[in-house]
Amino acid sequence: MSMPGTARTHRDRNGLHETFSRVRIAACRRLAAPARTTRARIAGVLLVCAGALAVCGSAVAAPAKVPTCLAVNTMFGSNMVLQREQPVPVWGTGVPDRIVMDNVMLGEVWLCSGQSNMAFVTAEVDNAPAELAAANAYPNIRLYPVSKWGSFARTPQTQAGGKWVECSSKTISNFSAVGYFFARDLTTTTLHDVAIGLIDASRGATRIESWMSTPTLRARFAWSELRDSGFGATISSCYNGMIAPVIP
Repeated sequence: MSMPGTARTHRDRNGLHETFSRVRIAACRRLAAPARTTRARIAGVLLVCAGALAVCGSAVAAPAKVPTCLAVNTMFGSNMVLQREQPVPVWGTGVPDRIVMDNVMLGEVWLCSGQSNMAFVTAEVDNAPAELAAANAYPNIRLYPVSKWGSFARTPQTQAGGKWVECSSKTISNFSAVGYFFARDLTTTTLHDVAIGLIDASRGATRIESWMSTPTLRARFAWSELRDSGFGATISSCYNGMIAPVIP
């Protein structure tokens, strides 16, 4: 999987993997952001060409019936974190319009992807009641859980189906524990007041083949060398359902 930014990936002998990828999402120009993240209210005019949209680098023809109002990708909404100091595209469908998003912050955005280790939720960790209660102290950690429904897709999808929320004892309960503790450690040791956005795109019992795009796999391997994960996760299905929707 090729994504901008840095990544740390572990692959075990069964072909299972866990990945943290720094995702570069947001801003129409390079931001000269201060060290401390500022809270912002965005009221922007987002212009989208109705004739064609850039999706994963390819032009896609617009449907015959153009939506009457602007619908941005679900990756963009109130409570989100936008990657600081990077140019970021905003994409969707419809005619030019004006939308308002509240409680938006600039900071560091990370994609938390993988199988069961990454999918293990905070509510199931040791000392869970205390850990969940402590999560209320980190509202600058923002969470975007990519929808598990439709995560096994035959073709690349365009919507991730989630919604940004502030970290709290309630919202972190069913979110990746590895992702949460990773962000909490960054907050308490190095980033301090910088907002952190976590995108949880994880699914248990899945092989690395299900998380890579079909063109990438075909360019590097003989198809006979690849294996399905079972449990509904076919080759490229997790990429199609959970990774493709968060890529511009």
